[in-house]
Amino acid sequence: SGIILIQFTLSAQENNYWYIQYGTRSTLLGGAVIGSVSDLSATFYNPGAIALFPDVKFILSAQVYQLDNYTIKDGAAEGKDLEYSSVVPSPNFVAFDIDFDFLGDDKLAFSLLTRQNADLEFSTRIIDSIDVIESSPGKENFAGGTNLEKKFNDVWGGITYSSTLGEKIGIGITGYVSYRSHSATTLTILQALQSNGDIASYSDINNFKFNNCRTLAKAGIGINLKPLTLGATVTTPSLNLFGSGSVGTHFFVSGVDTNIFESNYQDDVKSRYNSSWVVGAGGAYRLDKFKLHISAEWYDAIEKFNVLDTESYLSQSSGEQLTNDLTHEAESVINYGLGLDYYANDELIFSFSITSDE
Repeated sequence: SGIILIQFTLSAQENNYWYIQYGTRSTLLGGAVIGSVSDLSATFYNPGAIALFPDVKFILSAQVYQLDNYTIKDGAAEGKDLEYSSVVPSPNFVAFDIDFDFLGDDKLAFSLLTRQNADLEFSTRIIDSIDVIESSPGKENFAGGTNLEKKFNDVWGGITYSSTLGEKIGIGITGYVSYRSHSATTLTILQALQSNGDIASYSDINNFKFNNCRTLAKAGIGINLKPLTLGATVTTPSLNLFGSGSVGTHFFVSGVDTNIFESNYQDDVKSRYNSSWVVGAGGAYRLDKFKLHISAEWYDAIEKFNVLDTESYLSQSSGEQLTNDLTHEAESVINYGLGLDYYANDELIFSFSITSDE
């Protein structure tokens, strides 16, 4: 007998890298601050810039709310999208310096941030009299629906060390430990009452959850050539430390030309989560009351890998060998952004930005 692959693929926002920003100034500028970050959000945007700050202060992101809109194209059927909207608190960011006398002018800082998160649900329902079974004459009383629920959260904690090379150049590195939790359930149930009184039923239920801990590092260089500032960063792929999860599938068809029964659940499965090389660069220039910020960041592709590497199992109805691996992959992308400050006076600044997020 052959092997049938039943694979779940992570999707819907996991690969959007710029949709979360940190720090008040950096958020207003859309994160286009690789070459111009001016507060402790530099622990994330450019660790090399911190050593150039005359005074390093505690930073805590204010609690604000954001409107999230999601659409799955043709998620319910061809031409019928699944949509979801919610108003949720923005992710948190906190950073502060750690002052030791032996550091001299070097800087040490701690940061904690939410790198990715989502809590969403899509659903659709239909009850109608339609012709859905070719072998049954006339229309059938039909009822069905699809539901998708997904939650994930990726929290990074980091230690940043930054030092100067002369008066105008700063270098630094942030070592991060990431903890990711992720769960999702997809459910499709379709039923039809045929003209002869028989009921045809289709059920497809899939769920998984996992947690994973990994480590990575981000290095940066900042250059202050007032009124011009420049910066560049490199982020390493992550190294998996530990993690586990579970995955369950249930596929059931009856009342038509064939009957199918395939069900499996596996717990305590080893997990892993890969991220790619990232290279960023940016700069800013101030002219009178205006300051222009430019940034771009390249993300290498992530080859397909098994997040949960499960064991194969046998179909209860056919005896065929099946797998229900959870996979993830990502294409190479480049994000870019423009930000503009207008200094109305010494105390009032208006900021604008436009960014991409592939």
